[in-house]
Amino acid sequence: KTMSWLNPWSKAVKADQSRDAEEGDASLSIPDDTLGLHTLYEPKNGKIELEIPSIVAVHGLGGDSFSTWTDKSSGCLWLRDLLPDTKPLKEARIMTWGYDARAFVRPFEKSTTGRTFTFAEALLFDLFNARTSEESKSRPLIFVGHSLGGNVIKSALVGANNQQGLYGDILKSTRCLVFFGTPHQGADAAVWGTYLGNLAKGLGIRNAEVTRELQRWSNPLVELRVSFAQLAPRFLIRTFFETKKKYNVLVWTLLPPKAVGLDNADHLQICKFRDAANSNAKRVLQTFGAVSNMIKAQAESVGVVQYMPSLSERSDGNPKRLSPLEERLASLRN
Repeated sequence: KTMSWLNPWSKAVKADQSRDAEEGDASLSIPDDTLGLHTLYEPKNGKIELEIPSIVAVHGLGGDSFSTWTDKSSGCLWLRDLLPDTKPLKEARIMTWGYDARAFVRPFEKSTTGRTFTFAEALLFDLFNARTSEESKSRPLIFVGHSLGGNVIKSALVGANNQQGLYGDILKSTRCLVFFGTPHQGADAAVWGTYLGNLAKGLGIRNAEVTRELQRWSNPLVELRVSFAQLAPRFLIRTFFETKKKYNVLVWTLLPPKAVGLDNADHLQICKFRDAANSNAKRVLQTFGAVSNMIKAQAESVGVVQYMPSLSERSDGNPKRLSPLEERLASLRN
């Protein structure tokens, strides 16, 4: 029997949504052992190279910290199996972080704690506990987000900025954000209603609050967008988007500057690669390699690992001519 809070979604769910249920019930069944922070790869010698970044991946709705990044046909978890072969990431520490994303499609109740800000707090807490030594606290960070996971990352960085006494080193260490299908300006209600309706159907959930929260001008995303916009110039930002429909819709309606499309990939396939020979994998791995090399060059040139301040943040407040390295770094920012 359909529960009353499911009814607003019923009209938005079309007949063709009954097809293509590749994610099914399992997509929203979150194994306990996928929650929290997991290390996928680290150098065998355990040595921390201060100029080599640590990478933290955050999944979105419809996945977990492992399945989101794993190609089903080959079993390739590219963060673990492909990324370490990309120079200079052989010496990187690569982690994946999991949370119960089902809260995004649950009806809001007093007992519900899994909203974006709470996810962000948990991410900061776990990462803080994983970076205990002075060396690890100084190591650069690259965050990788799929779909709503990108918004969790943004919320975490805003939270770190607001709690610098506790999480300031995480903010200062963050160099680059890589987004896969992350909505930057909300989304059309009908599109998200269709997509989330299919993604959540295995659990029988149809929550209109989720759609309202993700609408183009919904208050939570607008507030996050405004808050994050003040921090964005600190980071190198790369965005990949899908070019293939999922459940007969494209999730994206607005594309940010310099976004790169991945061929024949839908919203759920966009961050899964069979092997390094895959054309999409090549684009993504080359991006990580280029960004990591620039981070390394920056660290070596200044002799200390910290984010590059914008012109307005420099001590004398006067614009200065950018060095060739600074110009290359600035060109990668969206």
